[in-house]
Amino acid sequence: MLNPTIQEYLDDMHLEVPWTEGELKPGDDMKLLMKAFRELKEKLHEYADLTVPYKERISVKDLKVQSFISVRRANVPAGLNVDNSSVGNVFTSLAGMAAVPNSGAYHAYFDRYVQLMLCQTIKNTVSEDLQYLYDQQNQCLYVSANVPKPTYVTITYIPEYDDPSELKTKFAQSQLRKLAVAYMKIHVGSKRRKVKLPNSPAQLDGEALLSEGLEELREVRSYLVQNNTPQTVL
Repeated sequence: MLNPTIQEYLDDMHLEVPWTEGELKPGDDMKLLMKAFRELKEKLHEYADLTVPYKERISVKDLKVQSFISVRRANVPAGLNVDNSSVGNVFTSLAGMAAVPNSGAYHAYFDRYVQLMLCQTIKNTVSEDLQYLYDQQNQCLYVSANVPKPTYVTITYIPEYDDPSELKTKFAQSQLRKLAVAYMKIHVGSKRRKVKLPNSPAQLDGEALLSEGLEELREVRSYLVQNNTPQTVL
């Protein structure tokens, strides 16, 4: 499914907030949408994963990156990225199997596994696996890996968005619409409340529209703070 276009966001704003020519000048709606977009970007926690063949110098020129989070092995050999609890469980399991009569095949596997674990522990003690340095000027990552070298690595990063049409998750798209509509109501309501109908008991709804927009803006901001958990962008 395609991401909403900028025009689709603008159409949603116009449908939610009817306006007159005096209340909205040409280009005002786009300015309000971009204002909402910039605010959302500051609060958005979206991660993207990219799996590429391992090289010591990986070009990231085709990525629009705000910052990098991590580089990890896409296929993990024995002994890498295994926490102490998992290691203990593996040893316990293997030791139990090795104690069973006529299970000599497990002894060879157990010995081999111990060797791998010991070698990798020494390597990780001397040098941390998959350290990386981002060369922003040349748009590349320098990555160092312990032996055995990985075939592929997965790079996790925070994507940089230049315009609303690039937002990929339903969460971000929905919150942008709500922010943009709230800003639209505030803008139109501020203009409308200044207009007074002479000799008429009925007046325009500018004050109510302004209050509604301010309340919706407060609700969206509060919701973003409480529910904006990190999400992976596909």
